[in-house]
Amino acid sequence: MVSMDEPELRTAGNLETNRKVVEWLRRGCDLNHAAACANLAGATAAGVGGLKADRGAADALYDKACKLGAELGCTKGQ
Repeated sequence: MVSMDEPELRTAGNLETNRKVVEWLRRGCDLNHAAACANLAGATAAGVGGLKADRGAADALYDKACKLGAELGCTKGQ
């Protein structure tokens, strides 16, 4: 799993790519894909891909990921 906390993922050169990744993660999470929700939570917490950093929204996504079976969601959202 890619960590969205990496500084190079937040650079302007990667912004358009990150926006596309966030879009696909959102679609996957909407379809109840656990890993997509966990990765979207990381992106939301870090504020990448055009997202505003939002710990509350990230925690809700981590909780959803955990309920769907992603162990990372159970540990990161605490």
